[in-house]
Amino acid sequence: MNQENSEGPLWRIPALDSPLGPAVPAADAARATRINRIAIIWAAISTLCLVLTCACVCLSGVLLYRLGRSPEHLVAQVDYPLTVREGERFDMTITLRNWGSTPITVTEISLGYVSSGALLDGLAVRKADEALTRKPDGTGYTGSIALAPGEQRQLVFTLEGVRVGEFGSPVEFTTAEGSLLYKVAVGVKTP
Repeated sequence: MNQENSEGPLWRIPALDSPLGPAVPAADAARATRINRIAIIWAAISTLCLVLTCACVCLSGVLLYRLGRSPEHLVAQVDYPLTVREGERFDMTITLRNWGSTPITVTEISLGYVSSGALLDGLAVRKADEALTRKPDGTGYTGSIALAPGEQRQLVFTLEGVRVGEFGSPVEFTTAEGSLLYKVAVGVKTP
């Protein structure tokens, strides 16, 4: 039941005939073109998503490497009592050592953060080393503690147990090369 006119079958479009095979009906050709466009758009979107994902992974890796680095030759030791009584004052002695062959400058010492269970939630700093200046938020101190190769320096903080409980957080020593963390935990008991 093929209808023909003088130019051939009605369903054939001469412009779509190819030497490789029969002509494609016009509706199928339009549909194939639409499908090809959609496939190209999805391929472009997928490629863009893949490129953006790779860029984000690389950038986050660089940031984590830079921010997560600790100073290679800085060593810290923190001496403090494990338990104190509420209202009792005690000294926390920090010893910083430079085991490297180049100078290191510690620019900030953070005593953690103020939140439930953190060091500063149960302890109050009553006195800090003269080389340091208290930050406005009260969680740390800034200064310029230069350590020559092989040099050691001690800093003393006087703290007081102000609330009963177990309190702990990292003490962070910041230099131009990164940060060094030292976990501190103190139990404050009733008087």
